[in-house]
Amino acid sequence: MQKLSRTLSLVLLHAAMLLFAFNCSAQRPKVLAPHQPIHPQDPPSKVRHRPGTPHSMIGGFWMIDANSKASIYLKNGLETSAITVSPALFLSNGTRYDLAAVTLEPSATSVISINDALAKQGVAPWGILSGYVEVAYSWAWDPLCVTVTSVDAVHSVIFTSGFQPPVASNLPIHKMKFIEGLNTVEGVWWKPDANVTGFVALSNTSNEPANAKVKISNETNVQIGEKSVQLSPHGTKIVQLDELESLPAGATGGLKVQYTGSASTMLINGALEDVNSGFSANLPFHFFASPDPTKQAQETYAELGLMTGPADPMMSFPAGTTFTPFSILRNVEALPVSVTPNLYWMEGGVARSAQLPPFTLAPFSSLALDVPPLLARAGLSSFYGNVNLILDADGPPRSLLLASGSVDAKKTYVFQVFPRGVQESAAKSISYWSTGNGDDTMVTIWNPADEAQDFRFTLNFTGGHYTLPLHLEPRATQTFNISEIVQSQIPDAEGNTIPLGVHEGSAKISGMQADNEQILVALDAGTYNVRKATCSYYCIDCDGVVDTYIDAGSIIPFSVGVQSQFNLHSDWHSGSSYYTNTGTWGSTHTNIATVGSSNGMGTGMSPGSSIFSDYFSGDIYNSNYCGIDPYCPYLGSVSGEGTQTVVPVITSLSQNWATIGANTPITINGTGFGTAGTVTLSDSTIGITYGTRNDTSIAVTFAVPSTDSAGILSLTATNNTAADGTHPTSNPVNFQVIPATPTPVNFKIYSEANLNTGALFFTYTWSSSTGKQSDLSACTLGESVYYPNYPSTPYNWPAPMVASTVDPTVLSGSATNTGSTDTNYPPDSYSTPYSTVYFNATQRFWWQCSNYNGGAIQTLYPTQTILREVFKDSTDGFWKYYISKSGYTNIVKLPNQ
Repeated sequence: MQKLSRTLSLVLLHAAMLLFAFNCSAQRPKVLAPHQPIHPQDPPSKVRHRPGTPHSMIGGFWMIDANSKASIYLKNGLETSAITVSPALFLSNGTRYDLAAVTLEPSATSVISINDALAKQGVAPWGILSGYVEVAYSWAWDPLCVTVTSVDAVHSVIFTSGFQPPVASNLPIHKMKFIEGLNTVEGVWWKPDANVTGFVALSNTSNEPANAKVKISNETNVQIGEKSVQLSPHGTKIVQLDELESLPAGATGGLKVQYTGSASTMLINGALEDVNSGFSANLPFHFFASPDPTKQAQETYAELGLMTGPADPMMSFPAGTTFTPFSILRNVEALPVSVTPNLYWMEGGVARSAQLPPFTLAPFSSLALDVPPLLARAGLSSFYGNVNLILDADGPPRSLLLASGSVDAKKTYVFQVFPRGVQESAAKSISYWSTGNGDDTMVTIWNPADEAQDFRFTLNFTGGHYTLPLHLEPRATQTFNISEIVQSQIPDAEGNTIPLGVHEGSAKISGMQADNEQILVALDAGTYNVRKATCSYYCIDCDGVVDTYIDAGSIIPFSVGVQSQFNLHSDWHSGSSYYTNTGTWGSTHTNIATVGSSNGMGTGMSPGSSIFSDYFSGDIYNSNYCGIDPYCPYLGSVSGEGTQTVVPVITSLSQNWATIGANTPITINGTGFGTAGTVTLSDSTIGITYGTRNDTSIAVTFAVPSTDSAGILSLTATNNTAADGTHPTSNPVNFQVIPATPTPVNFKIYSEANLNTGALFFTYTWSSSTGKQSDLSACTLGESVYYPNYPSTPYNWPAPMVASTVDPTVLSGSATNTGSTDTNYPPDSYSTPYSTVYFNATQRFWWQCSNYNGGAIQTLYPTQTILREVFKDSTDGFWKYYISKSGYTNIVKLPNQ
């Protein structure tokens, strides 16, 4: 909703500006919360598991001395699988030390002390040492968030650095700047106090030497210094920014780091510090060029939870501690950027806001916003608490480089805030929180929409999780400390609490319905320690797509005239998978198969192969976000493709068995065989002679050797005259080799029914090879079901399924019967809390006749897999039981929901 139809004149009195600060001046369009359809989630048993390949992440500049300690913080972004990681430390001279492997359970965190790790390697940890970290693992994508902190508790100084894959992901936003024949990275510095100095740390992660130079400029981009360094392979050098020493407090300017070699092999970190006051802050760098430096784009950045005024007494700061927000901006592109500041805060439980006059940043210029006057202009000169500074930028995309936070008057307590782009996303994760050893983690959540939104905030920790529902009114902010949730001991909706002995974990915010539900939220978190006078931030990332594929369709085989529903499946960074038939579909060969352009409904036209494709706009996981990109996820085209083969289909056989030692004529009936169709049996010793062949039938005679054994074979038909030159082959059908004595044949599913209990109820029929059922009086027909712990017995079903089963379970009866029933039951009951689990059982059908082969058991029907599973359905939020066998499925909701 527009606030006012006219803007305020700059000549209005200051009092009038205060009067209208809350509801004027620009005509801001209404921002709606996302209301997009939620793609259903694949049950865990149907998630495709791609083989892992060697991957690694690099980063984490660290330094230690007699007073400093450095730590590696690992977070497993997978919610479905454990992962084993192998860290390695590189010293500044390039020496490598491999550390012990660490296994991270799903969503788990782990902290590695670099000081302790070096001591175990025989390196004195009290020496002045620095370097970088590499973390190696085997997975199909990069599922980790990793940060490193270096803390000097004596001087209250802390530095934090993130990680990135050694090769930037192939996204349009990941284009390196290349100036003067060198890779170029832009940075910004500021000087909050006269004694503050700074440094830039450069790490060469390649196997070749590299050259680099650091250029320092003032606020108008006039160069005031330049340093050149040579780096050995895997070496690290610290470049001191001596030029800052002579500059006055309040100064700001730019940094330009240029280097040789591959663009992704140089790690760049920097910091400001004053060991006398305890001031420290990380210097931000802009690693990638604007995706389109000539294009105007509107972007919004959020600097959340800026503290102003006296500290909250609940945070236990020394009496008299007063905070002032700071905000630093630099335009890193060659076109000007217009910036409009906005302030949001909570007053009396109601969201308030003020839009402030815009200003323009010249190309490559820097600015330290004087925030207190901005607060005063919004009527907040005496406001004590937290505010959000929201910056609307109009200029080339990704042209702003920002730093922000709050600092006390003595420059001892620095709460640095990582400015984050505001856009729609799915779930967002905080890689680490801590409430131990004097730590606490403060979380700030802002709803940027002009309508209310509901969220789930989930805290993960070793041994469990805790979910906090959040309701945020339009533009409202909620700030809380993790310790408050732990100490409250209030059970969540599932009855969970966080044990008082738990002091660390990770967290996630998502929509109320599903993790892949689109939300519009800004999130920030910082872990502070009043006793040490330190505050650090950790990786916050957004879930998104890492891979896609199109399935084989709802009807298999896909043959001429068949309509089959195809879906595009998206594998997400968290390990979950979702599917949809929406988007824009296409087929490369419409004479072979067509597909509905908006619904994925495929139709087989003629035998052969065609590639189906689909794409839609969605969330793509940005593995560089944690360390170097303020926006997540990358919003782009999610696409996938899959080869679909229209195959011949066998509808019936004149007889589905052949006799040992005899010639048996058979006619295979169906469609799509072409004019020269061929037949293949899984037993190559059986001779095949062809008779009449056409598109709907193939006449053959099978000659089974007298030395052959009874059993079940597979039979397929191949079209050798397809228009595209391929040789599509039908799905296999069962074919039986039998002895001359009466034998059970033609075993098949007669009917199936889904029971309300969740069971599958099958009826099977069979006949005698002689045509007389009574001839099977010497025969028995049965089934055996084997469970995962065979040969041990019984099998106790995994929780929350409650049941115990004899392993194997064997049932049998006289083969003179013409049919039998089979019920695949659900568990006896379910235990709470519910959790995701599944297992497979193997069902084997068999026969034995006393007058053949000494009564030995013979295979009657191909082995069937029975899948039983409990999962949470993301489409409605309910826990459900799922069972499948022979292409049939049943799903029921679990009780007490």
